[in-house]
Amino acid sequence: MDYFKLLPDQARKHLLELAARVTDVVPIDTGSLRVQTRQLDPEIEQRVLLDKVSAQTCRDHLYLYYFQVVNNPDLAEVERTFLNTKEKGKNRRAYPRFNRQSEFLYVGSSFNISQRFKEHLGYGSKKTYSIQLAHWASNLNLELDFIYAKYPEDIAHDVIQVIEDTLWDILSPMLGRRGQR
Repeated sequence: MDYFKLLPDQARKHLLELAARVTDVVPIDTGSLRVQTRQLDPEIEQRVLLDKVSAQTCRDHLYLYYFQVVNNPDLAEVERTFLNTKEKGKNRRAYPRFNRQSEFLYVGSSFNISQRFKEHLGYGSKKTYSIQLAHWASNLNLELDFIYAKYPEDIAHDVIQVIEDTLWDILSPMLGRRGQR
């Protein structure tokens, strides 16, 4: 049997079934938080911001999120600053891949949104790929909105993955990568 000849029809059936399961999936809550990168210090954890996210969110739910630059900065300067920091390996942190200039910095998902936010600010593990804002953006005058959406606990992994990938395709973020880790 030539399984490769069967693949297109099987893939079409799989995608139609997935499309039916994605239909009408909406977040059960949304929220946002403003971040001023000049207030970030790589040596001092910003408890006020971290506490706000913890108070607004809960564990055991999947969250989709993105970071958006809202104050119209010079995106070429943002790119240069990020790439220079990444190239130098500043503070031996795991910086995400650069994609293209965009007002959207990153798209992601997490079951522990508070921890993920902490990592993106630059206060988490050095080895976790995240934006690491405190380590490269604190000298830039960036105003960012951290926007998140909470989904039901029992949402299927393949359903949320296609929703996250679609958000990634729509926003075309500057940093990170599309798809499952």
